[in-house]
Amino acid sequence: MVAATCAPLGLLAACAANPAAHPAATAHLTSTPGASAPRAPGYWLAAADGGVFAYGAAPFHGSAGGLHLDRPVVGAAATPNGNGYWLVAADGGVFAFGDARYLGSMAGHTLSSPIVAIAATPDGHGYWLVAADGGVFAFGDARYLGSMAGHTLTGPIVAITATPDGHGYWLASADGGVYAFGDARYLGSMAGHTLAGRIVAITATPDGHGYWLASAGGGIYAFGDARYLGSAAQLHLGRPVIGVFRDRDGWPGRTTSPGRSGSGSPAGGSSSPGATSGGSGLGATSGSSAGASGSGGTGSSGSTYGSASKGGSSAGSTGSTGNSGSTGSASKASGSSGSTSGSSGSTGSSVTPPAPQSPPASSSGTPMPTGVGGTWHLTFNSDFNGSSLNASKWTNCYPWTCTNTGNSGEVEWYTSANTSVSGGNLNLVARQQTVSTPYGTRNYTSGLIQTQGKYSFTYGFAEARMYLPTGTGLWPAFWLIPENLTWPPEIDIVESWDNPSRAQMTYIWAPGSQSASSTTGLSPGWHTYAVDWEPGSITWYIDGVARKTITSSQAPIANQPMYLVVNLAVDNAVTGSTPLPATMRVDYVRVWQH
Repeated sequence: MVAATCAPLGLLAACAANPAAHPAATAHLTSTPGASAPRAPGYWLAAADGGVFAYGAAPFHGSAGGLHLDRPVVGAAATPNGNGYWLVAADGGVFAFGDARYLGSMAGHTLSSPIVAIAATPDGHGYWLVAADGGVFAFGDARYLGSMAGHTLTGPIVAITATPDGHGYWLASADGGVYAFGDARYLGSMAGHTLAGRIVAITATPDGHGYWLASAGGGIYAFGDARYLGSAAQLHLGRPVIGVFRDRDGWPGRTTSPGRSGSGSPAGGSSSPGATSGGSGLGATSGSSAGASGSGGTGSSGSTYGSASKGGSSAGSTGSTGNSGSTGSASKASGSSGSTSGSSGSTGSSVTPPAPQSPPASSSGTPMPTGVGGTWHLTFNSDFNGSSLNASKWTNCYPWTCTNTGNSGEVEWYTSANTSVSGGNLNLVARQQTVSTPYGTRNYTSGLIQTQGKYSFTYGFAEARMYLPTGTGLWPAFWLIPENLTWPPEIDIVESWDNPSRAQMTYIWAPGSQSASSTTGLSPGWHTYAVDWEPGSITWYIDGVARKTITSSQAPIANQPMYLVVNLAVDNAVTGSTPLPATMRVDYVRVWQH
């Protein structure tokens, strides 16, 4: 999850990012993504008023042009197959066109800094928004992996790009600083160097082993395995460069030569004059007429905006009705697949999980960590063998409220009625249920338990045996956050989205850094999830097998009392087909110390 202060809890949500100022009105360019099958080249330009221009083989899907936007459009991102795209405005409003699904937006929220960019997940099932203060908002299947919000930046954040697997992302600031989150590796930056023009964009190589930065003056800087192949620096461009993007193969110009001194060192990139023929940035495509193909497209699903001012030259059809019974009512989304209702969903599986097996025990009968030797003393044990939750150990809400208001992706409200103890298990149940709260109406309730004020520890082995539910939008987690309610650090022992066969293990520390990895292929059923938190390391275990280790040489290891949280969140990816009610079952939660 992700915890309180800047934006409590959630690897799928955000630590405060948000707009009030207007960025300069510019155009934004995104290339036709390379899917597994070859595709003819093409690209789209998006203007500040939301108008979209399609060139080459890029199909026109519609635009927000002529809709009298409250804020200028600041970014665009395409679906992996090129059959849709999103536009994002400075107030965080998102517009979805074609096959791009509307998954939510920040429009209507009070933002402290303007949104500056959008990046889509590699599978097109989610997207991230990033604000000038470095805050990141995650929607759909995009995972929240950390942000710079609340930290002092030497230059505003201007761009975001995702790793090819969607397990990490980089943020770039105007002074060339690069920040890496999740599985994205930090490979260098221009921060602290004298730049000829502010940095305006970042894009990653297809394998995620490198990235390029682009400056407003056309300078290109290459880091990691990204090759420096030339730039437009010192070519006296008539207009500033506003973006950098890769061709379908990931290497500009498909050249195999290393270009000029492309070592990726800060000085080696574009500080030298533009090397190659000086393809003149955005103006180079000779001017095939705006709105290629002239068909006007069909509009996004549910939309009547097929013709798009500045788009194709004909009126376009009115577009089909929304997907899955939707009304296309997404916030500012001009008819994107808003799916406001959908079917009511099934009532959930009636299959009862097999009973837990007896955990390991010492010769004295005291339970011991699964698969881990050494001398341990049991300091916390909750085996849920009674008929009600032990109130001397657990509380049913967070210390601050009964939801995680900092996570824009969470939609549940936690209640004690959704927490029960029976048959030797704790049962946390997520339901589709409308309740009134101090934060407005919530349409889902669920269960949470935590130990703040009742039990915390510094260093030790924490383990839980759990049976995680399956369903889109379900987000079970077992994690640790500081007893004094500061954040970070945070140790996520396990998180799982939608499918319990994948377990995510994460450590978050200040300032704004994070390491995460995942294990896939777990069979449905009972598993033990544990962490060995030591002064110089943190090691994660699943079923007694070490899966990930972070040492003090990689990150500052948390050294303050932490408390336990077990919860079943519901995020905004939940659909009418999600099997509800859904139950997260917990056999026991234990902590040992040396």
